[in-house]
Amino acid sequence: GYSITRDGLQTIGFNSNASRTGSLLYRQYFADDKAFRASANVRWNAVGNNLEDTTRGIKSSNSIRQSALSIALGIQKSLGIRPRLEPYVGVDLIGGFGSSKSSTRTEIINENKTGETDKNGDFNETINTNSTPFNFGLAPLFGVNYYILDGIAIGAEFSYGINLAFGTHGKKDITGKQNGTDIPAVHSMESPSSMGINFQNMGSSNITVSVYF
Repeated sequence: GYSITRDGLQTIGFNSNASRTGSLLYRQYFADDKAFRASANVRWNAVGNNLEDTTRGIKSSNSIRQSALSIALGIQKSLGIRPRLEPYVGVDLIGGFGSSKSSTRTEIINENKTGETDKNGDFNETINTNSTPFNFGLAPLFGVNYYILDGIAIGAEFSYGINLAFGTHGKKDITGKQNGTDIPAVHSMESPSSMGINFQNMGSSNITVSVYF
């Protein structure tokens, strides 16, 4: 059957500031009390603002874009139905990665109110592509279903496990224009995120709605 989950504590597989969303979980039973599991979680978040300061003659803007994806494969075993309550245990093998980019920009819109060397259209812009890890982990889980109708259940699921994070390089790009002339762009690399085993990014608490057929 299929289950739709709503995140509670934090994302399975990776840690991100992206907006919380739901997950889709598919379970295929190969015995009365055992099932294979496959789930996916996709997140996207984009925020930004623009401000024109006519007194100072400048316009500023900033934005943040974040995305994340995790995929999990696992197995679970039912501990029995009593009478409508079905607890179960299992384990998921999880892979996840994310991306995060932020930018800030300041632009001259009224050269008469700024410096002598400024021209309308002069700007400074910084774009940060943040260092983000690829996570791979193993998460034991415990869950419970309560059958409100035959084949329809609501429940909750909790997991906590070991996570191995592989860091990636980030970068910073600075561009601009001064006195109507492009200034040389500056590009720099950030050190990769730390690589190691930790117990912090794998915690998950979800509310589930399941349909079995």
